[in-house]
Amino acid sequence: MLLSLVLATTPSPTPTPSNGGLKPGLSFEQVTPGTLGFLATFALAVAGLLLIRSMNKRLRRIRHRAMLEERAAAERGEGGADGGSGPGDGPDVGPDGGPADGDGWRDTGPVTGQPGRTRR
Repeated sequence: MLLSLVLATTPSPTPTPSNGGLKPGLSFEQVTPGTLGFLATFALAVAGLLLIRSMNKRLRRIRHRAMLEERAAAERGEGGADGGSGPGDGPDVGPDGGPADGDGWRDTGPVTGQPGRTRR
């Protein structure tokens, strides 16, 4: 009984037209993306991969600089996670040992000491 009900509600397959189901007057070349669509998709994929690669390079650089700053702070005897004084706990001293300019910026790079303004 159940089988006859299932067979009665299942539509019988209709034969596919000779043109692959396209409307009359159309060909496959007119409805497929073709070479231009492939090239556009390929360009987007390459751009995405280059973007991800650049992001990873920049994140590695940030992590490396942070590690070097922590190592330099430990060598100078500044406290860190061990309960010592952290940045902002003492007097505001500039990179040359003199008073800082007070705007929260220092005039040398974070690790290399090269010119540039970086946020404290």
